[in-house]
Amino acid sequence: MSEHLEKVATLTGHTDRVWGCDWRHDGCVLATCSADKTVRLWNIDSSGKAGPVRAPCAAVLNSDTHDRTIRTVQFSLDGSTIAAASFDGRTSLWRREEQDLDAAPDEAAGWRCMTKLEGHENEVKCAVWSPSGESIATCGRDKTVWLYERVEGEGQGGKEPSWECAAILTGHTQDVKCVRWHPEGEFLLSASYDDTIKMWGKVTDDWGLLHTLRGHTSTVWGIAFNHDGSHFASCSDDRTVRIWTRLPPRRPPAAAPQQQTLPDGKGKLPPWYLSGVFRSAVTSSSHTEQLDQYLQQQQQQQPSEQEPQEQQEQANGVLGEEERVEMDVSGWRCSCTLQGYHGRTIYCVDWSKQGDDCIATACGDNALRVFKKASPDATEWTLSCMQPDAHGTDVNTVMWRPHREEDGSLLLATGGDDGMVHLWRYVPAADAGTAAAATE
Repeated sequence: MSEHLEKVATLTGHTDRVWGCDWRHDGCVLATCSADKTVRLWNIDSSGKAGPVRAPCAAVLNSDTHDRTIRTVQFSLDGSTIAAASFDGRTSLWRREEQDLDAAPDEAAGWRCMTKLEGHENEVKCAVWSPSGESIATCGRDKTVWLYERVEGEGQGGKEPSWECAAILTGHTQDVKCVRWHPEGEFLLSASYDDTIKMWGKVTDDWGLLHTLRGHTSTVWGIAFNHDGSHFASCSDDRTVRIWTRLPPRRPPAAAPQQQTLPDGKGKLPPWYLSGVFRSAVTSSSHTEQLDQYLQQQQQQQPSEQEPQEQQEQANGVLGEEERVEMDVSGWRCSCTLQGYHGRTIYCVDWSKQGDDCIATACGDNALRVFKKASPDATEWTLSCMQPDAHGTDVNTVMWRPHREEDGSLLLATGGDDGMVHLWRYVPAADAGTAAAATE
């Protein structure tokens, strides 16, 4: 049996379009957010077997906190806190009152809003936790990316941590749709209506622009890193997915070979003076005039040491002149473009975190698609399988479950304009037989 997708659950409860979703680190809880101004938490019990998945709603984070659409939702790395970004210009942070994350499902409703992050002029489009949990990045319609840092840990008496703005990053010329941390937290990526992806990081002691990556010809809607941060995928209104690959650090220029100098220190000897019969005659008076002419030509023709490096960077399209800074991250290149597969805007892309190189896309043509590498060492990608009518209308979000099922399959969650949340089982070709046997 070839690779395929099968629907294993439909989660109902939202009363308007579903914009975003996120899995808790253990894959046992799924969070979804909607234009109905709520976040819903679902307990996922797949029992590690093929077939339907049980997914009751465990909690609803109520609509009184935000008065407009909640665009994205994300768990902190430890699963104890949720960040929800809203079109009302604020990001709410929800914390579970019970700190036992292994509590029974019926105890999962104890969440409360502990604070709201403010600052954006209008709609907040995305909010994401740093890998350390000490920072939150947000982006919005005001063309900015904000960084908030935890400035006070939990103290005695249950005192809540406080947050303050650490940086406001400007550079995009249009609405910023998405922001993502590198898995190691060393830099941020932001995607924008201005068709670019920008990379932000520490420049000396302050945050600043490191790179601008160009290639998409229309709005960039989403970004997803692979498991180790060596690649990322971007999706766009231009109906393409681009795969970006991190290059190895640039090697320092090789040191020039040492050359012998004249006894009087006037300059370096030409190579032809250092070989054959000329070696014993380099200081004779008969060659003085010829040496002087050579040394004058050498000084006039000596090239700049920096010029070749700058020309190479410009040819590769990585850094513009105004964006060249010293940094400890290497360059990135688009290694593959997936085009011709999608009929409309691609709103979301996600890269599986099991190291098996599977990419899922959510598209305005109502379809869910899964791509995989042509071979483990290849740079080319192929369409693995497609679900044409994954939702009744636009598919807005897609997210892989953090771990593989016992039968070798992978679960995905999708949300759409139809207000539905669906869970899908993706069965790779090598595991199709195993999954089929498990259902017998």
